[in-house]
Amino acid sequence: MTQRFSSVVADALLADGWQPDRRDDQRAQQWAQAVAGYVSPSGLRHTIVQPAMDVYAEFGSVAVRPPGPGEQIAPSRFVLDPLLVHHAVQVTAMFAGALGVPLTPIGEENEGAGILLIDATGKVFVMDHTAEWLVGPTLDDALEALVRGLLPARVRSDGTWAAG
Repeated sequence: MTQRFSSVVADALLADGWQPDRRDDQRAQQWAQAVAGYVSPSGLRHTIVQPAMDVYAEFGSVAVRPPGPGEQIAPSRFVLDPLLVHHAVQVTAMFAGALGVPLTPIGEENEGAGILLIDATGKVFVMDHTAEWLVGPTLDDALEALVRGLLPARVRSDGTWAAG
């Protein structure tokens, strides 16, 4: 395999359809157009950042059900498909405002309980009913955290979080 992911994460991704050389740029473009084209009732639209395009192309439609109990917390089931959560423009805009950076939806966590988002630098966040969380400084780190059940950093109301 590759040293990109731990064996647990690589196995979970492979079991759910991901391959190391997988890339569908056409799907990424279609999804980006659909997500950017959605207009909320208040007139808001999503901003599409390049890291989101990369997620859409490489991991689009991958649905992961982690195999184990988790190392620090329960691992998260997730689907990397922004069309499942593109309607959440208002809350995404509010969270992006707190962070001071644009965010783009990339999928859902735990059957829609959380919305996965990525910023222009590649940081991955999740918004759920309890709070907003930094899942990882990169997509690969976020996938490790979600599958292995690693504790995310809670984002404070001022858009900062404790260094891990």
